[in-house]
Amino acid sequence: AVKQMGGLRFIACCDRNEVVLKKYAGTFGLVAYADAEALVEKERPDIVIIATPDELHCAQAVYCAARGCHLLIQKPFAMNADEAARIIEAVGKAGVKAKSCQNYRYTSKLEKAKALIDSGRIGEVKYLRVGSPASPFWTPQNWNPKRGLEWHLVHNGMHQFDYLLWMLGACPRLVYSNWHPGQDWLATAEYIQVFMEM
Repeated sequence: AVKQMGGLRFIACCDRNEVVLKKYAGTFGLVAYADAEALVEKERPDIVIIATPDELHCAQAVYCAARGCHLLIQKPFAMNADEAARIIEAVGKAGVKAKSCQNYRYTSKLEKAKALIDSGRIGEVKYLRVGSPASPFWTPQNWNPKRGLEWHLVHNGMHQFDYLLWMLGACPRLVYSNWHPGQDWLATAEYIQVFMEM
């Protein structure tokens, strides 16, 4: 995507997996780093794309913002409200911009749904319901046992929260949730219901 955009030059990448790092850097002709801080300090990029595990987003965003980097942060923006506030404060203090990747907004069916709502063609929206499966790609081999009960809701649910609030142009006044666990090895709330009153 970066290669296809005008006015940007893709210069460096970072990954802890040496095999992945070498392949990716070689494919795109990038300077390779095993350490993110070293990349930022040496290359001084204008923009950093943070696509690391969710738990690392806050610390890395604050670090990069303090060094004058604009941020494109893979969702979720942060793991909780306190982390989000820390990022927002760091971005404001540094005078840089930050955006979370919310790719569902750009799917044609959701763009059409928002256009219908905004036009008033379907009348006043009183109720929206959305369902989503949990991530089928998590296995006991690649699951991080440090992740808490809230992880699935924050990681997967972030898409649904974002596009529902975007379509309605509002923030919730009241949120109610219940859950129950799934498989024994998956130490998180796998089945979740969330009700939001706008």
